[in-house]
Amino acid sequence: MNEIVKLYKEHPVRIVDRGGEPWFVAKDVCAVLEIAKVDSAIRSLDEDEKDAHSMSTLGGDQEMSIVSEAGLYSLVLRSRKPEAKAFKRWVTHEVLPSIRKTGAYVAPNLSMEQISAVVRKLGAMANQLITENAGLREKIEYLQQFIPKGEFGETSSVNGKPKWRQRRGCYVSVNGSKPKRLNPDTNGYLQLDLFRDFIPAMLVADAVNIINVHCPKLLEQPQ
Repeated sequence: MNEIVKLYKEHPVRIVDRGGEPWFVAKDVCAVLEIAKVDSAIRSLDEDEKDAHSMSTLGGDQEMSIVSEAGLYSLVLRSRKPEAKAFKRWVTHEVLPSIRKTGAYVAPNLSMEQISAVVRKLGAMANQLITENAGLREKIEYLQQFIPKGEFGETSSVNGKPKWRQRRGCYVSVNGSKPKRLNPDTNGYLQLDLFRDFIPAMLVADAVNIINVHCPKLLEQPQ
């Protein structure tokens, strides 16, 4: 499959040639049409109007949603932006005839400024993908520390029992009764220190105040 990048008013739009039929990267089309909710727009298309395609980028191979020519027209019709009509005309009168005639799109009379703009756009898109990938890796590494290492979580090297059975945690009833120590096997109670790292940032201050009053041992480091 051939991959073609074309320019519409300094907006790069990637095209995949599948057996002579053009398929457009949905994200690029939605950017031109100013459609913010790309996933929602794709879901509204018929099954034969959308697909997925792995494309090479500076951030590595990326799975991209693509739309057929019919899918592109459906997105154009759903857009209320004045730009939609001009974009459709550009696709039907300039890009598609050129692709079907030569197998590629050659934009006429591009100035150096326009070429530079395309390069900047593509570079920005690549940097965005690299940043997003790095962010995902950090989140995965953070969440991996919470994956249980046994049936009931990490076990002690001393007696082989789950560590949470040995910790001097505080248990609080889920129905709002007074905090107290209970057998960890009691289903109606939760050990709060298991959830210490999941308190939303905006609630941390209130949570700390409550814990200091009712359950101060929750904030202690386990021995």
